[in-house]
Amino acid sequence: MIHDVAWLRERHDWPGLQSVIMVESVREIGERIERETRFYITSLLLLASVLGPLVRDHWAVENSLHWVMDMVFRDDECRVRKDHAPANFTTIKHMASNLMRNATAKRLHAPEAQSRRMGRRLPRKPRRGMMIPSPDSPGF
Repeated sequence: MIHDVAWLRERHDWPGLQSVIMVESVREIGERIERETRFYITSLLLLASVLGPLVRDHWAVENSLHWVMDMVFRDDECRVRKDHAPANFTTIKHMASNLMRNATAKRLHAPEAQSRRMGRRLPRKPRRGMMIPSPDSPGF
């Protein structure tokens, strides 16, 4: 990490530039080893020990959320590029994604849904004075 970047800030007209970060990553898949060096610029003035996890978190989002947006919504193939359309379209996609996630969460966590998936009905809460049927009784 380099914090002495005044020359770069002036040369490229990057107001607020505070640091340049170099990250060397190693990825092992079976016998294959991939090495990659990435550079980042940031307006944050933090220690490398703090920025390292931030970079890792960024890639966790990139690899999970953005991958889903690309695969499910074909985001990279979208040709919506004029005026406010890109921002509007992105908002609609995020809303759709959140609605799907919430619907799935409700379906998975609702007790009725869980009992239906397991092939049984939940017993009704007995009213005062009502007998509770035993599991052996018909219609339970």
